Amino acid sequence: MSQMVLQFVTLFFFITLLLLLFVIWRVLQPLQAIKQAITERSPQELSPLEANVPSEIAPLLKSINYFMAQLDTTLSRLKRFTAEAAHQIRTPLAGLNSQAQNALDETDETLRQKQLQHILESSDVLSNTVNQLLNRATLTHRFQSHPFSPVSLDQLTKETCRELVVWALQQDVEMEYVGEVQATINGDEFALKQMLQNIIENAIKYSPKGGVVEVELMADSKKPAASWVLQFRDQGVGVPDQDKEHIFEYFYRSPDNFTSGTGIGLSIAKEVAEHHNARFHLKDNQPNGLIVEVIFPQHSEALL
Repeated sequence: MSQMVLQFVTLFFFITLLLLLFVIWRVLQPLQAIKQAITERSPQELSPLEANVPSEIAPLLKSINYFMAQLDTTLSRLKRFTAEAAHQIRTPLAGLNSQAQNALDETDETLRQKQLQHILESSDVLSNTVNQLLNRATLTHRFQSHPFSPVSLDQLTKETCRELVVWALQQDVEMEYVGEVQATINGDEFALKQMLQNIIENAIKYSPKGGVVEVELMADSKKPAASWVLQFRDQGVGVPDQDKEHIFEYFYRSPDNFTSGTGIGLSIAKEVAEHHNARFHLKDNQPNGLIVEVIFPQHSEALL
């Protein structure tokens, strides 16, 4: 009798083991199919995966497709930016080479001095462009690797204004911080400071001699959500309505803008703002000039 029981238990064990192995095979088969589909793809193929999988595996497939879509967007943006950056660097380099050659061949000392001055100006533009590109690369890395922490927005703004006030006075422009509120947000302090510097430097650059740049932090409790509003007001020529939607594009320069610049600073500022779930708003100052508003939700999280 005990022999029959032992045989029965042994048979039951093997049948159970076979069923278990079959179930594991069935469960892993969709994962093998996903693995095979990824393996067979070229490195440039980042379109969504299409596979018939059980409902239990569907969230995994959705997460993989979401990641691939993000990677595709990042790579496309990187390719476009690299091509534009290469063009922006080659142009002043070619100009520097041409101007230096002309200065070597020039016999008129007055003309040579003017050509040397043009070389210095082109060198400054190239240096600023490279610095901005390096800053953008640093920020792109930080966006992916640095968590948010509490940042005193009012103190950071005051500190940035103090650091730029001497440069503003050298441009014969006065700076005023007129905010009175205290605001703390979750953010990346380094990135926020880069945003503030770019906006303030842009306002100073386009201000007339004897002009005033005002920086103000305000609380806006209007519905649907309370916000912190950073306002930067200058007294320059302003921005035409047809250019307002383009000034945040990389390397965009208005046809009517004859001031030297890289066309990168405000684009970086906008990326930092979007990373902090903030938004930009441009409007005309009175009687002339531009008002740049950066609107932060009082409870913000990173946009990854």
